[in-house]
Amino acid sequence: MQVHKFIHSAKHCYSYDACGNSFVQLSHLGGHVKIHSGKCPHFCEVCKKSFTEQRNFKRHWQTIHCGERSFLCDTCKKSYTSLSDLKRHLLIHSGKCSFVCGVCKKLSTQMATLMRHELIHSGDQPYLCDICKTTFTRLHILREHLKTHKRGASVVA
Repeated sequence: MQVHKFIHSAKHCYSYDACGNSFVQLSHLGGHVKIHSGKCPHFCEVCKKSFTEQRNFKRHWQTIHCGERSFLCDTCKKSYTSLSDLKRHLLIHSGKCSFVCGVCKKLSTQMATLMRHELIHSGDQPYLCDICKTTFTRLHILREHLKTHKRGASVVA
């Protein structure tokens, strides 16, 4: 956990000019450059995503396509793909959730998660595709969408 906190608090000394992303460790920059260079040797035949590292592909396969959810909540029997997700969920049962949706009363352990959830109720879609003008509620969905333009695929708006 200390290493993870360091990544968010440390100075990002290694940057990639092509996209502006920056990294704390040179090895992370190297992995990122592979994405831009197309050197992603681990390819998912099901959803066509590619990965620079075998371990990321394996995790993708197990959690997305196999539905592996090995971390089970003893209280409500809900299952999760990672221990960190289960630990976050357990805060709900402990009463340590301090964020509550004003519309549906859903509990959240993190303000960012609640804000993302509240977009469901507001209908707000703040992320705009500059190419076809389609809007999205989540940035990662816009990024996936943009890949369809790069592949030359037809896009239904």
